[in-house]
Amino acid sequence: MLRGKVQPCAGLSVYMIGTKQRDADASCPARLAAVWHGASASAEMRLEMMNRMTTLGLNERLERVLAYAFGWVSGIILFVLEKNPAVRWNALQSIVTFGGLSILMAIISLLRLYLSWIPLISLITNPGLGLLLSILWWVTIGLWVWLMLMAWFQPRYRLPIIGDLISNWA
Repeated sequence: MLRGKVQPCAGLSVYMIGTKQRDADASCPARLAAVWHGASASAEMRLEMMNRMTTLGLNERLERVLAYAFGWVSGIILFVLEKNPAVRWNALQSIVTFGGLSILMAIISLLRLYLSWIPLISLITNPGLGLLLSILWWVTIGLWVWLMLMAWFQPRYRLPIIGDLISNWA
């Protein structure tokens, strides 16, 4: 006989018998009950992953994508309001990635503006800084599309350098 408390499963409106729950995302009692009752565990886990609700009442996958939808602004909003660890991870990655790129592009734009007042230097620096801004713009667009796709398919997708940087914060 299973011993444990009756606990609500995160994102599901049913109550299952389970053991003490450390992380609602990793050990949902619905999985234990599905395996215990002989149901298809993989189908139950897929259904649970697709229908997981969050603090704001939206689907978790949708909120992970929304963390990137408006760059660092939507990342800040979701990082402050949401309690789901996967959504907070994506929101923090959005803040650091797009916030860093925005700051970098703003600094290069100001540098280009200030150097344009110097006659000879502006002939050399304006094309180079303009090209750098264009490259950063296309990198930002590419990362935006890529991260929204990865947020839809993988809950905790990590960018190589930024993922290691923010692993302690999320």
